[in-house]
Amino acid sequence: MIKDEFKVVDIVDLMDADIPNIEYLIEDIIMKGGLTYFVGQSGSFKTGILMKAVLCGATKDPFLNIPVKKSFKTLWIDEENGQVILRTKILQTVKGHPTASKDVLKGKTYFTIIEGFKFHEAYIKLLNKIIKDNQIDLVVIDSIARTMIGSERDESDVNKILGMIKPIMEKGTAFAIIHHTRKGSEGTLDDIAGSRDFAAMADYVYMVSFNHSTSTGKQFQFKCVKSRVTEGSLDINFHVEGTKDKLDITYAGTTKQAVQSANQTKQQRCTAEILKYIQSHQTIRKYKSSALITQFKKPFSESLVRRSIADLSESGILTKEKGGVYSVSA
Repeated sequence: MIKDEFKVVDIVDLMDADIPNIEYLIEDIIMKGGLTYFVGQSGSFKTGILMKAVLCGATKDPFLNIPVKKSFKTLWIDEENGQVILRTKILQTVKGHPTASKDVLKGKTYFTIIEGFKFHEAYIKLLNKIIKDNQIDLVVIDSIARTMIGSERDESDVNKILGMIKPIMEKGTAFAIIHHTRKGSEGTLDDIAGSRDFAAMADYVYMVSFNHSTSTGKQFQFKCVKSRVTEGSLDINFHVEGTKDKLDITYAGTTKQAVQSANQTKQQRCTAEILKYIQSHQTIRKYKSSALITQFKKPFSESLVRRSIADLSESGILTKEKGGVYSVSA
């Protein structure tokens, strides 16, 4: 039906309107009545970090250093793992979450496990009933590839999903949907597999990606690549240390802090390498800074080498003379 006219609202009237403010289940990640995608390649710990978020929602513990103001109830629709793998993941994650006792968790999180859920009108009615009966605040879909009807590349098929869940979201229930990225992902919205409408219909999109291995486990990046609300993009790291019985998932600082730390470590290595070189050439008592830069800029960089020379000068190992020459202190 085509409208005869559009209602126009004055800006001041809109500002004064009795419209509720935005509320969050988890600040800047999962919005009440909103849609968040957790995307990443296979093995990027998408399910694991979302399960941690759900536990934090049950216990009111901070999620990756982000406060959870009040507990919330979750319905997790699993069409990806099956009961054996899902139960194992739950037990591992709960064991690494000290406050997640059975008494606390009881009645806070529910699962459907390989029930054949699809985005179909009949199943949406069943979903509505579960949400109403259990007062669900968040619905997790794992994964979109297993639950949608049609092709993830078809815009009309993707938009049908939003059409089905929008009335549910308007009543205040949030959705967190797990989806995959294309091979060779560079961590942008364009890397989300299938139609671009996946990203277009989301309030938040978080990219989960493997960062590097550590001496005790693995570090991952959790980065906001789309937000309808906030200007600043959350970009943080988390560390996973696990055994077959337990997974410890801990906040590992912002990506900016991680880069600064890595650069500092590289700076220390650069200084150590220059010092080792000087000590192994004891017959040479003077060096031109340009010669040291040429010697070490490939494994490091010119700026790092210059800072290392300055550090060695400040510590008294080198003494600065004229013309960019440094003498080795006695």
